[in-house]
Amino acid sequence: MAKTQFPMMPKTGGGVLAKLVGTALVLAVLTMVVKQPAEAAQLLEGIGGLLGSAVEGLMTFLLEMGK
Repeated sequence: MAKTQFPMMPKTGGGVLAKLVGTALVLAVLTMVVKQPAEAAQLLEGIGGLLGSAVEGLMTFLLEMGK
């Protein structure tokens, strides 16, 4: 029996451009962490705070919808 793929699901693997962009982002983050660790920690803390606020807002919205 052949493997079937779900319709509308992206194919795995990605192209060369996606791999280059991903590699560049990883290198940029590593460079920032090595050269400026305090600033990198503050940036990560800020991003975590934003994500936490977004999740909290979404949970509040869903709980209010359930009432």
